[in-house]
Amino acid sequence: MRPQSPASEFERGLDAARHGNAVGFEYLWNRFSRQVVTFARLQGSEDPEGIANVVFVAVFGQLDRFLGDEDRFVAFTFSIARNKVIDERRARSRRVSTGSIEGYEAVGGNVEHDAFAGLSDAARSALAQLTDDQREILFLRLIADLSLEAVAHLTGRSVGATKAMQHRALAAMKKKISEEAVSK
Repeated sequence: MRPQSPASEFERGLDAARHGNAVGFEYLWNRFSRQVVTFARLQGSEDPEGIANVVFVAVFGQLDRFLGDEDRFVAFTFSIARNKVIDERRARSRRVSTGSIEGYEAVGGNVEHDAFAGLSDAARSALAQLTDDQREILFLRLIADLSLEAVAHLTGRSVGATKAMQHRALAAMKKKISEEAVSK
């Protein structure tokens, strides 16, 4: 009989959370929430921290039904995050404008501006020229570190279409950054 390998830190944290242990919930939150906040922020969320809170409430509520390893957990978490960001966009588009807020400065600033502030001008410009779908695929691949298969499943595309869209997005960014470097 072969000895069982020791459970990974993720498996121990997940198991603890499934049994209602606060340490398990804290482990999952600390391990994955920053990626969810970053994803929501880069997707233009007005409240990325709030999105992360809602996502993890949903994740924790479904732990008893979750089956899989760490990669599947990340895909599961980001499928919820993606849906919450889409829900927020829909709600925002249905809001009725109540008039001018001239002279008002938002306390949190502009989310997209803040998210891109750490990037070079060339990188910001290159990201801005991409379609929403291209940006989403890059963010899911690079920030969430999801596989092509997981991103394809989340976005409802084939793996080939996802790979092609990622390739086109990276090629467009490379071209834009190269053009800006040459023009300086």
